[in-house]
Amino acid sequence: MQIMARGTTLPDPQAGIYDDMERDDNRRGFERDETDANKALGQLLRRIAREHDRRIPEGRRARRTLAEMAPDYKRQPILLLDPAPGVEAAR
Repeated sequence: MQIMARGTTLPDPQAGIYDDMERDDNRRGFERDETDANKALGQLLRRIAREHDRRIPEGRRARRTLAEMAPDYKRQPILLLDPAPGVEAAR
């Protein structure tokens, strides 16, 4: 009768978990960035808007920009920067 040892040794790992994940990722190949879809959607919407704008008679087009809506409007600056103390003396 042969007695088997209870404590058997495990085989040495061939690759770690990270290596396995990297190999799987490389096998999947290039994954598109989500911004590609956003850019494509933006291009599509701009093209559709241009096509529809061409169909509208000149006198019936809606004003879209502030310059078109109020040509004489002067925008106020949002932020005025003052030079740091001592900067003028250094120049």
